[in-house]
Amino acid sequence: MSMGGVEAEEGPEEEPEEARPVKGFLAVKCDICGDRRIAFLKDYDMACLCHTCGAEIEVNERNTKLAFANCQNCGNELYYRTNFTAQIIHIPCKRCGRDIRLELSEDGADYKTAELE
Repeated sequence: MSMGGVEAEEGPEEEPEEARPVKGFLAVKCDICGDRRIAFLKDYDMACLCHTCGAEIEVNERNTKLAFANCQNCGNELYYRTNFTAQIIHIPCKRCGRDIRLELSEDGADYKTAELE
């Protein structure tokens, strides 16, 4: 490629990183029916099923974010992966059942417990 009389050599194209399976707690939303649920994958997998419509929900390290939750009611600390994309999400505490409000980080990489106002 010529750039103002200077030859610029293009490097090899980088291939996208392969999607890797996930396991553990998931907070997922079905793209088909919109149902939201908490799932648990005991073994590494690339999908879980929607309990409402039966659709396969794709989950992997590329299309999910980490969600770190600290229940301000009982102190339970939770670690999820989620395919949610909203700025603010709510997930239930696995110990006491109370909703935990999570906020997307500034860089959009993960969710963390939102500060109480």
